[in-house]
Amino acid sequence: MPDHSPSTPHRHGGNRQERAEALGCKPAELLDLSASLVPFGPPSWLPRALRRAIANELTPYPDRRYANLRAQIASHHGLDPDWVLPGNGAAELFTWAARDSAAFHSLLPQPGFNDYCRALDCWHGPWQALPLQLQWAAAFPQAFTNGINNATTG
Repeated sequence: MPDHSPSTPHRHGGNRQERAEALGCKPAELLDLSASLVPFGPPSWLPRALRRAIANELTPYPDRRYANLRAQIASHHGLDPDWVLPGNGAAELFTWAARDSAAFHSLLPQPGFNDYCRALDCWHGPWQALPLQLQWAAAFPQAFTNGINNATTG
């Protein structure tokens, strides 16, 4: 399988352990500002305030199949509930879509959103970058046939 990793080792939400080893220090000595990580504990008053706020508000975890949600969305749009796939954000939905498309060779326009590549890699789905022309002619829409022909025959 081709290596699609970026050419630079620095990525959003980096691996503190790996970076610390490379720098010869302890992970606790690094502050990773590329992710929403808090390097210190919560304020002392917060746990008690949270317990008070949710004392009588806890409910069972939602249905993992999202049966009611899928039925409501399907009804609103005139669809069969089996056609509705709720998810926890686009990244999760890309991952599930990639599972079904991993049997096919995908051409991914580049530059583009990197999560398509990540999702296909998750399922070992073959993909190939399709470089987009960055100089646009006056005619629109632009034809991608040259890039597709080169990607499928090259």
